Amino acid sequence: MKKIIILLCTCTFACANSLFAQIDLSEELPVDSTLRKGILFNGMTYYIKYNDYPEGYANFQIFHNVGALEEEDNQNGLAHFLEHLAFNGLEHFPGKSMLDYMEKNGIKFGQNVNASTSQEYTQYMLNNVPVSREGLIDTCLLVLHDWSGFILCEQDEIDAERGVIQEERRGRGGANLRISEAITKCLYKNSKYADRNVIGSKQVIDTFKREELLDFYKKWYYPKMQAVAIVGDIDVDMMETKVKELFSSIPSAPHKIEKKYYTIPNNKKLNYTAITDNEATSASAQILFKHNSADAAKRNIGSVYIEGYYRYLVCSMMNNRINDIIKKGEYPAKGINYEYSSLSFDKDVFASSVDIKKGAENIKPAIKMMLLETQRFLKYGFIEQELERVKSDALRMVEKSYMEKDKQSNGSFIKTYLGNFIKNSPILSREYYCKLLKEAIADFTLDKANDLVKSFVIKDNTVAFVVTNTDDEEGIPNEKEMAEYISGINKLNVLPYSEKKLPKTIISTDKEPVPGKIISSKPYKFGARLWTLSNGAKVYILPRFDSKDEIQVSLYDWGGRSIVKDDDYLSSLLLTTAMTCSGVDRFDETELAKMLSGKIVYTTPLLGEYYEGIDCATSSTDYESLLQVIYLYLTQPRFDEETFNRQLAKIKENLIVRQKEPFSSLVDSVAYIRGNYHKRASSQILDPNDIDKIDYQIIKRLYKEHFDNPADFEWLFTGAIDTVAIKPVIEKYIGGLKSNHHADTWKDVGKRSPIGKKFVDFTKKMETPKATTFIEYTSQKCDYSFKMSTVMRLIQGILDIRFTELIREKMGGTYSVDTEGRISQFPVPVMRLIVSFTTNGDMMDTLRSATFAELKRLSREGIDIADLIKSREFVEKSMIQSKDNILYWKSVLFNYVRNGVDIHTDNLEILHSITVEDINSVLKTIIEDDNIVSITMRPE
Repeated sequence: MKKIIILLCTCTFACANSLFAQIDLSEELPVDSTLRKGILFNGMTYYIKYNDYPEGYANFQIFHNVGALEEEDNQNGLAHFLEHLAFNGLEHFPGKSMLDYMEKNGIKFGQNVNASTSQEYTQYMLNNVPVSREGLIDTCLLVLHDWSGFILCEQDEIDAERGVIQEERRGRGGANLRISEAITKCLYKNSKYADRNVIGSKQVIDTFKREELLDFYKKWYYPKMQAVAIVGDIDVDMMETKVKELFSSIPSAPHKIEKKYYTIPNNKKLNYTAITDNEATSASAQILFKHNSADAAKRNIGSVYIEGYYRYLVCSMMNNRINDIIKKGEYPAKGINYEYSSLSFDKDVFASSVDIKKGAENIKPAIKMMLLETQRFLKYGFIEQELERVKSDALRMVEKSYMEKDKQSNGSFIKTYLGNFIKNSPILSREYYCKLLKEAIADFTLDKANDLVKSFVIKDNTVAFVVTNTDDEEGIPNEKEMAEYISGINKLNVLPYSEKKLPKTIISTDKEPVPGKIISSKPYKFGARLWTLSNGAKVYILPRFDSKDEIQVSLYDWGGRSIVKDDDYLSSLLLTTAMTCSGVDRFDETELAKMLSGKIVYTTPLLGEYYEGIDCATSSTDYESLLQVIYLYLTQPRFDEETFNRQLAKIKENLIVRQKEPFSSLVDSVAYIRGNYHKRASSQILDPNDIDKIDYQIIKRLYKEHFDNPADFEWLFTGAIDTVAIKPVIEKYIGGLKSNHHADTWKDVGKRSPIGKKFVDFTKKMETPKATTFIEYTSQKCDYSFKMSTVMRLIQGILDIRFTELIREKMGGTYSVDTEGRISQFPVPVMRLIVSFTTNGDMMDTLRSATFAELKRLSREGIDIADLIKSREFVEKSMIQSKDNILYWKSVLFNYVRNGVDIHTDNLEILHSITVEDINSVLKTIIEDDNIVSITMRPE
C-alpha cells in the first residue's frame, strides 16, 4: 500500500502538469487562487491564506513599505529604533504587557515575537501562534493593529532603549561590520543606500528628541504603506471579516504620502575600493556588474520570471565547474563563486568573487584566475554534460517540491507575500510553480545558457573591491591595475573546458555485493520494525509519511574517538574531513557528485567522541543510490592524500588568520578551561601548529579500524519508506557486507568539568572595544533521563526570561543574553547552566555581579511560577510541532536504540508533571554545588 502511495505521488505530479496548457510566458503569471488578497478603503493591503502545516498554528505579520531610506539625516537610525519601541508599549498593551501575554501562550520574544528593519522595509512578526482560542487570534490582530500606527513611543522607554541599541551596534561591531560598511559605500556610491546602514548614527541614537521620532512615525506609518499577512490553520472567511472590521477603522494619512524609490546611479568609470583591516580573517575580491532590473510592473510576466530562474541555473553551472577545478589543483584562489541577484529596487548585479589564499603574493594572481575562468565561460560557454546535470538536479528539486507541496511553512508563504508587496514579485500556487519550472527546464538549451552567460559581463556599471588583513595590503592592485584587469578580460587566452567521461554505474560489476537475507522481522518501538540480517546486521525501519519524499538514515557503532590512543587523537579529529574530500572507490569527490546528479543523496562519515558511523539523507526514490555509496564507503574507501593535504593547508591558513579575530581568544579559553585542560579538552583543532602533527597514515589506519566491521553497525531508517520495495535493496547492500563481529564499546578517558571556581579575566586588543563574558555552572549530582533533560530545557527558558528582563530591559546593558540549560549523558551525567553576553567594558563588572546575584537568588528563593508557565508553554508547543518532522522521529529512534532513552512516549505528560519544586531543587543543586567557570574578555 505504501508503494502505491509513493507511485501515486509521482503520478499526481505528472497528471498535475497535464492540467495546464502550455504556459504562455508573454502573459502575467496567475496569482495563487487559494490566497485571499485585498485592499481596504484606507489603502491597507491584506494577504490571508489557509495552511495546516503545522496544524493548529498561524503566523500574523504586518509589513511597512518604510525603512532606513525614508529617514532624513537627523533621523538616521530611527526606523530601526521605532521597531524596538514596538515591543515596549502599544495603545492597547502598555509597557511589556504584550510580550508578557504572548509568552504566557508559548509565543516567545525573540523567536516568535520579533521584527526586522531593512533599508527598504520593516517587518513585524507574531509567528507560530496557537489558534485554537479565538481570543488569542483577536489579541494578535489587535497587536498588528497597534503596530500599524499606535506605538506609544514613551520617553522613558526611548531612554531605556538607547543603551540596548548601542549594545546591538557594539555586538555587531568588529571587522565584518567595518568591512561591510566600506563595501556598501563602494557598491552604492552616490546613492542614499550608501548613507543608511539601518542601525544608524551613534550620535542620533544617543541624542534624538522624542518629537523627531514622532515626526518620522507620523509621516510614514499609515495604511497605504502597510500590508497585513495572516497564514495558517485558520478560517479564511472569518479572518477576512475580522481584518476588515478592525483595520478599516485606521484612518488614512492626512497628508499625501508617496514612497520614493531610490536608484543606484550608473557609472562609466570603475567604482573601486581596497579595504584593509587588522582583524580581517580572510582575503577576498569581488568584481560586480550592475544591470537594470525589470520594471516593477513586468516582474510578474512569465518570461521575466523564467529569465531570472535561468540566471540561477547558469550560475549553478559556473559554480559547479569552478568547485571541480579548485579542488583538483594548487591555486592562489581557495574558491570562486558566481551569483546573479537583486541589488536594489532598480538594479540587479552579477557578482564574481574569489576567496584568496593568505599572502600578499596571492592577491593579484587570484583575481587574474577569477577573470580567466570568467572569460572561459564567456568565450566557450558550457558543455552538454554540465547542462544535463544542472537540468537533472533542477528537475529533481521541482519534483520534490511538488511532492512536498502540502508541507510548506507559514513563513515561506509570508516571504512570498512580502516580496509581492515590496517588489511586485509573483504569487504562484505550488502546482503552477512546479508546472512552470518543469517546462522551463525542458526548454533550457545549451544555446540559451551560453547566450545568457555572455550577457552577465558588461562594459560599464562595474564595481570592484578587495578585502585583506593589513599584513597583506602591499599585494592589493591599485585602481588603475584593477581597471586594466577587467577591461582586458576579452583578451585573455583560454582553452575550452573538458572533462573525462564517467561510467554509468556507481558500483562496478565486479564489486557488486552478494545479497544476504532478512532472517528475523520483529515489531519495535514507535511503530518501527527490527530486521536482523543473515550477516548479523540489525536494521531498524520506521516508516513515517510526515514527509512524502524524505528518508533519514543513520548507522553507528560504539567506540569513536574515546578508544583512540592519545597519540592518534589529533589526527582523528580530521577523519571526517579526510573521507568526505576523498570520494569513494574510483570516484573523487566531484566525480561522485556528478554520478549522483538528479538524485538526493547526502552522506557524511563520522568519528564522534563515543561512536562512529555515517549520517545520511535521501529520498523515497533515491535510497538505492544512497546505499550504494554507503556500501563503497564501507568496502572500497578512497584515500586521496593529495586532496587531503590541500584541504589541510586551507584549514591551517584559516586557523592562522582566525587568531586575528579577538573573539577567537575567548572561544579557545572557554574550550580549554571547561575541559579542565585535559589533553582532549577540545573536540576541535584550535592551534594552527597542531596541523603539522596530523598524520594521514594514522587517519587511514583509524578509518580501517573503526569501519572494518560494517555488519556491526546499527542501521536506522526513518521516513517515507516503502518497506516492500526497500527490502531487497537492504538485503543486497547491507546484507552483502562482511560479518566479523566483535564487541565494541566506548571508553571513559577521564575528561571532566572543573571542580570549584575557575575565574579567568583577560584583556585583548580590539578595534571595536567590547567585553564578553561566559559563565557556566555544572553539577554531577544527577542521573540522566528524559524527565531531567526536560527539566533542564525548562530551566533554560526561565533563565532566558529572567536575564532578558534583567540585563537587557532593566539595565540596558546588552542587546541579547545567551542562556543554556542542558544535561549531557556521556561520559557521566552532568547538568550545565550557561549565561553569556557582550557589553561595554565599563558595565561588565556591574552586569556580571547582577548575573551571579540573580542565580544565587533563584537558588535560594526559587523561580516565579509565571516564568515556568511561559517556559512550559513554549516547550509544549515545540514538542507538539516537532512530531510532524522527520528529524524528530530520527532522533526518537536514535535515542532509544543507542541510549535506551524514550523521548517520545508520554513526553507531554512528563512535561506537565514537572513542578516548581522540581525546578527549584535542580537549580539549588547546580548553583549551590558552586562549580563555576567564569571567563571574561575585555578590551585593552
